[in-house]
Amino acid sequence: MSTSICPGVLLSDPPTRGTGPDARLLPGAALSPADARLVSKLEALRPLLMRTASAMLRRSDDADDAVQEALLRLVRNADRYDPEKGTLEGLARTTVRRVALDMLARLRPEPAGDAAQEAPAPAVRPPLEAEEVRTRLRAAVDRLGDPQRTAFLLVHQEGLTHEEAARDLRISQETLRARLYRARIELRALLKEFAP
Repeated sequence: MSTSICPGVLLSDPPTRGTGPDARLLPGAALSPADARLVSKLEALRPLLMRTASAMLRRSDDADDAVQEALLRLVRNADRYDPEKGTLEGLARTTVRRVALDMLARLRPEPAGDAAQEAPAPAVRPPLEAEEVRTRLRAAVDRLGDPQRTAFLLVHQEGLTHEEAARDLRISQETLRARLYRARIELRALLKEFAP
């Protein structure tokens, strides 16, 4: 039985090769029963981690890469995990957020271009359907700068407290509040045309 965290790693065989921390991640390497249980638990968290990474990164390929890198880091550092200090889900979400933040720091913003600008809304509109509202909100959030978008998503989509989000972003709570304030101002301006 193979796993998607470590392609080629067999969960049913006892460990036979390698002794270093990456030996279990190499194709054809085998996992110990404890590592196999960890991989199984992490795989169960993959949909949650994909949602977290997708909220922060604009491309699904980047989100998938972030989740994969986070899962590999977690498996490599499994011996450091202490259940007394927090849940595996919390550690996995924090790890994927940090990987996504690292990726955002390396990625250049995509040029907006003329196609990204929408025509002004007509003066009178019928009420918006819930899905249309969600689509427009996602589009507006995507147009925010990376610092504001990331802060907004961590607090308003992921449900982190200001303290948790500031810690994850490695910024002060005051800086986080300023980014959230700027994000809300920008979203109001972007969504003003959709107000009744």
